Amino acid sequence: MPHDDFEITEESPNWKDILAIYAVKATTDFEGVEVVTVDEQKADLIRNVFWDMTELTYETETYEEIETVEITDEEGNTIEQDITVTKTRLIISTKNKTAAEAAVEYNFNDIQTEQLIELTGENNDGLWSILDDFTL
Repeated sequence: MPHDDFEITEESPNWKDILAIYAVKATTDFEGVEVVTVDEQKADLIRNVFWDMTELTYETETYEEIETVEITDEEGNTIEQDITVTKTRLIISTKNKTAAEAAVEYNFNDIQTEQLIELTGENNDGLWSILDDFTL
């Protein structure tokens, strides 16, 4: 999509929700799989969960900007002149789903839902505190 500039408006990923969904899926979809070490199969699952829970959208907007250009007048003199230019801005946005929304999309059963509630509950906030400073 042709554009002159861009803007990204983003919500930071909610890693607690993403990793909680991953942990429940990994331990219930694949019998007895531990979730602490990450191999290529688990990395793929984390990526899939991330993108299932992260929505990208885009739109464009036009705006006018005044630019100064040099032109040559009839006498051969170079002068500066202000002109109005119409430009296009590409705006990319991200929106995150909550763990509860993802659980519905993944059709979690009662046991999976209970595990998710337990993992994300206040009693386990200490487990997630390391993510407070985590950024990509």
